[in-house]
This record gives sequence, C-alpha cells and structure tokens, in this order.
Amino acid sequence: RSVEGLEAYIAEVERVGRTEQKPYRDAQNELGLAKRRDELQSKIDAANAALLGDGSGNILTEAQARTNLPSWFFAIMLELFSSQGTSIGLVALLILFGRRPAHG
Repeated sequence: RSVEGLEAYIAEVERVGRTEQKPYRDAQNELGLAKRRDELQSKIDAANAALLGDGSGNILTEAQARTNLPSWFFAIMLELFSSQGTSIGLVALLILFGRRPAHG
C-alpha cells in the first residue's frame, strides 16, 4: 500500500476513534515500513542517476584499464614459471594484447 493511502486510512481511523484496535497499529507499522521503503528507493534512484547520468560514460573503460596491469603481470608470471609456459603464456599475452583499445 502507498504512503498516502495508509496516511488516509490512519487519519480516518483516528477520526472515528478506533485507535485501540489491532488494524490501526498494523497500519502504523506498515506506514513506517512504506516510508522507509520510499526513502531507500529514492536513495537507490539517486545513486543510479549519479552513476549513469554522470556524463563520463567511461566507468567500464576505466575499470578495464585498472585491471590491465595485473592481467599482464599474471600472463608474464605464467610464462616464466609454468612448465607449459610457452604455449599458455603466449596465448594469454596474445589474448590480452588483442583486447587493448587503440588510442588515437
């Protein structure tokens, strides 16, 4: 139920004077939960807007650029220390080299 609907229900119950009954207390609890849900949803929407509406559009590209060094390091270490280093390491290096974005 919506916050507005619950507030209207509670106001009507208070007007009639049946505030001692369980449905009134349940509605108050549900109103508190609905307000909290709406507050959290607005925070989620604001966070999504901040991430998606930032204008940079480079979130994934920047994350990928940060991981390039560790993946290259891993491929070189695999080449050096693996008993099958020549085949596995070279394939890993070729795959990583093929993924690099072209600048310019």
